[in-house]
Amino acid sequence: YGDCGKVLGPATAATHKGKGVNVMFDYNKAGVDCYLSTLSAEAPEPVPGGYQAGQEVFFTGSCQTFASGNKLVYGDCGKVLGPATAAT
Repeated sequence: YGDCGKVLGPATAATHKGKGVNVMFDYNKAGVDCYLSTLSAEAPEPVPGGYQAGQEVFFTGSCQTFASGNKLVYGDCGKVLGPATAAT
């Protein structure tokens, strides 16, 4: 969350041509086409709740198991990756 990328040039995928650029992020092996509407020259907003990306946190809610097989267990330690992406 919050990593900077370097614009390499115009987007190469037909779906992005004229609407995006090719961006290299340090954690990728090659540039990735991104729509202009998904990029910003400004850093993203901080993570809600005053947490920081990379910070360790403990889950204190009720245990849950998801259809994907992922689960949340009371007391488990996790790491903040960025803001939530799901609406619920």
